[in-house]
Amino acid sequence: MTPLRSPHERNPWGGEERGFVPYIGLTGVFGSGKSTVLGLLASLGACCIDADGLVRAITDSDEAVRREIARRVGPSALDQDGNLDRKEVARIVFSDEHKRADLEALLHPYVFAESERLKDAAYRADPHRVVVLEAPLLFEAGYDRMMDATLVVTCPMETIFTRLVSRGFSKAEVLTRLRSQMSQTEKADRARYRVDNGGSLEDTEVQVRAVYERIRTGRG
Repeated sequence: MTPLRSPHERNPWGGEERGFVPYIGLTGVFGSGKSTVLGLLASLGACCIDADGLVRAITDSDEAVRREIARRVGPSALDQDGNLDRKEVARIVFSDEHKRADLEALLHPYVFAESERLKDAAYRADPHRVVVLEAPLLFEAGYDRMMDATLVVTCPMETIFTRLVSRGFSKAEVLTRLRSQMSQTEKADRARYRVDNGGSLEDTEVQVRAVYERIRTGRG
């Protein structure tokens, strides 16, 4: 495995030397536990950026974006008050590949531009702080090429189904969403780091702590 950049190598994204601390892309399939791992990384001191949170922020605050979503997805994307009906949007786009791609084409440029802005601000505040972006479609969108390394959260499929069904998703909904993403095996094969979230929270925490130390110290 190739090492992370040396402490003296220039940062190819920002052009300024900031030490060896890299920009990490965190991803995984639907229901694998990405948010759990992101929370654990935050508790260890990482600056964590949530792509889904960025989407919520723009769709909550920008009426023009909501109108454009309704134009691309359909009028039922908005409720009677003009707010985004996220459940309805998900129902539509996960059953229509073209509408899903159209929606992603609208939102991804905003998400990744905003993540870059937040990452740069974090490094200006503390050049030695690990920054992690959680993005479900990191590989699918090609944004992994802008990362120093990637971390994939894996989980046995039976555990994913059990967890999601307990949260109110039907098995058909889970299957539809999983089929819309790159497979877990391919994501894991493309990642530098992996965390298995199929066991207890304590097991996951031990793995996350070990990965974080490897990232933070530049030991690959």
